[in-house]
Amino acid sequence: MLVSAQWEKILGAAPSSIDANFFATGGDSFKAARVAGALRVAFGKDVPLHEIFDRPTVRAQAEFLRSQDSDGARGIVTLKADGTGAPLVLLPGGGGSLVGLGAFAGRGFERPVYGLRAPGLCRGERSARSAAELSTHFADVLCATPIPRRIHLAGYCFGGVYAYHLADVLTGLGWEVLSVTLLDSSLAAPDLSHHEIVEQRLTQLLSNAGMVEDGTAPLTSAALFTRFKESGHDLLEEDADAFQRRLDVYASLWRIVVDYRPRAIGNPVLLYSLPDRIEAGAASPAEVPDWSQLGCALFRQIDLPELDTALTLHPPVLEGVELWLKENEGTAC
Repeated sequence: MLVSAQWEKILGAAPSSIDANFFATGGDSFKAARVAGALRVAFGKDVPLHEIFDRPTVRAQAEFLRSQDSDGARGIVTLKADGTGAPLVLLPGGGGSLVGLGAFAGRGFERPVYGLRAPGLCRGERSARSAAELSTHFADVLCATPIPRRIHLAGYCFGGVYAYHLADVLTGLGWEVLSVTLLDSSLAAPDLSHHEIVEQRLTQLLSNAGMVEDGTAPLTSAALFTRFKESGHDLLEEDADAFQRRLDVYASLWRIVVDYRPRAIGNPVLLYSLPDRIEAGAASPAEVPDWSQLGCALFRQIDLPELDTALTLHPPVLEGVELWLKENEGTAC
C-alpha cells in the first residue's frame, strides 16, 4: 500500500496495522510534516499537515486520499473503525479540527469513533456564521455517510456547544442521538468582535511560544507565522494563508457560542466541569444560563478538581465517558 510505504520511509519501519496510530509508533510533528509532503508527491494531491494530525492512521489517510475530491471527505474523519457499540461522533473545538481528541479512538472505547471538522479550514471553504448554519453543515456531512442513524455526540470546550445543538437538529431529522457529552463546555464566552478574537488569539499564541511582541509593527497573522517558522516553532499549517484560515475559523466558532441561545433538549446530557470552565469576562448566568439551568430532564453534571493532565487525556474521564455511552445504550454492567 502506497500510504504505508511513505510511513515506512519516514519512520524506518512499516506500520503494524492499517489502524496503528502514527504518533504512537514513533511519529512526531516533524515526521508528520514529512509524511504530508511524501503523500503530496506520491499522490499528486493537496495534503495539509493538519490532516496527518486529524487522521493519524494509514486507513484514515488512505480514505482521505481516495475521496479528497468529494465535499464530505474533508468534513468527517474516521478515528476508529471497529467496535460493537453505537458510534461516537466528536465535534471540533475552537480551532475547528480534532487535534487533542485522539484518546477517544483508544482501546477503551468499544465502538467506532468519528470526528467532524468545521468548514473554513480548507482553501475555498466558507466558515459558518451561526449555530444553525454550522449544525446544518454537520448534519449534511453525516447524512451523506453510511454511519448508522443511532449515535452519541461529544465535544470538548466549544465543541460541546456544537454537539448539543447538533443533537437537536439530528433528532428533528429522525436520527436517534443516544447521548450528548460536554467536556468542560460553557455557553458563556466573552463578547468580542471577530477582529478582537483574532488579535487575542495571536497574542496568546505568541505568549505560549515564550516570545514577546515586537512593538515596532502591528502583530499580524502573517508576521507571527513568519516568526514561528524562522524560530522553528511547531505549527499545524504550512503557509500563512492556512494559518489565517484557522484564525478566522477560531473567531467564527467563538462568535457562534456568543450568539447561541439554546433550548432544552430531550437527549441525555452529561457535563464534565472543571473549576475554571466559565472564562473570566464571559457573560453572567443572568445573561446566558448555564447548562443546569436549561431545564433538560436528563441532565447530569460531574464537577472535577483541577487536573494534572488535559481533560481529554485523563483516564478516569475517558473511562467515565465510555461507561456513560454504554449506560445510554442499555449495555452497562
